[in-house]
Amino acid sequence: MLQAPLLRELHYWLLAGRHGAAIRQLGWPGGHAERIARAVARLRTEFSRAWAIEELADVAGMSARPSTATSARRPRCRGCSF
Repeated sequence: MLQAPLLRELHYWLLAGRHGAAIRQLGWPGGHAERIARAVARLRTEFSRAWAIEELADVAGMSARPSTATSARRPRCRGCSF
């Protein structure tokens, strides 16, 4: 009997708390988490295929261009498709 009110209270405190904005953004349609989930789902269905970073970025609706701050530190990978 107390389960529904307790769950509602828990949701309230999570969404009203310090990280509430970040938690709310996870549920937005077309948000960052949904776009990444779309790319992960594609990887799972076609796991035997070699993927280029640009293809995954396109599936997720993101840019494949690396930031200049991290590209200099990124190690080279022999045989990788990116």
